[in-house]
Amino acid sequence: MKASFARVLEELKTFDHDRYLSLLVMDAAAREKLIALYGLNAELARIRELVSEPMLGEIRLQWWRETVELIPQGETRGHDVAECLAQVLPSSSLSADDLIGLIDGRTRDIEGGLFHDFNDLDAYVSETAGLLMRLGVRLVANDALAARLSSALEKAARAFAYAGFLRALPFHASQGTVMLPHTLLEAHEVELEDVVNGIARPGLHAAMQEMAGKARDLLDDAREVLATKEARPALPVLLPLATLPLYLQPLLRADYNPFKERVEVPAFRLQWRLLRAQWRGRI
Repeated sequence: MKASFARVLEELKTFDHDRYLSLLVMDAAAREKLIALYGLNAELARIRELVSEPMLGEIRLQWWRETVELIPQGETRGHDVAECLAQVLPSSSLSADDLIGLIDGRTRDIEGGLFHDFNDLDAYVSETAGLLMRLGVRLVANDALAARLSSALEKAARAFAYAGFLRALPFHASQGTVMLPHTLLEAHEVELEDVVNGIARPGLHAAMQEMAGKARDLLDDAREVLATKEARPALPVLLPLATLPLYLQPLLRADYNPFKERVEVPAFRLQWRLLRAQWRGRI
């Protein structure tokens, strides 16, 4: 593996561990393509945590927009992720505009504020995790398959994102951020002040359980399409979904307390799920 790809893979081990594990079990050709794409996504996702004010976040997003536009000219600005993309993009159907869409989707991260309802949240997920999956399928398979699987990929992305938001709730709360929709919190009489102060009342348990249930149902619906033979060429992108049920198990418990329990799954169980999915050819 080329040095730039190896360094980005090591970064993903820290900043996107689930996708990192999936990269280890797929074939080398798909691995390099997705290292480049996931590396960009990880860089964008971290911006919110790295800046102290929105303007600084927007400056970083603009730097990536300009960098992506320069890649077709062979300019990578000395960044490992850009170097990986420069090696992957020429043989793909992805354009700079496709990647800029991924960058623009992170504007909401910088602006902050609560999601009003699930429609609002789902629009954000579609522009981030959803677009990431669609671009990934285009990279490892083709545009036509990505289009045919589009609806199922959207459901899968929402399931993956919901579980991720629930798992990260304590971290987000410590930063004064809550990724659960306002209408969900309101329906269960959850006070934002309690959440950011690390207090889990019964309403929060119920809200998290409801959202975890939605994630489970979305995954089940997505699997009806994504577990078929037709979807097999997209498997490298779908692999992280194989571990999702392991994360959802504790989140579906009525007594789960996010501030006292971390949703942790032993690495060997995650790796077994991924290896099994790779061997079977479906999630």
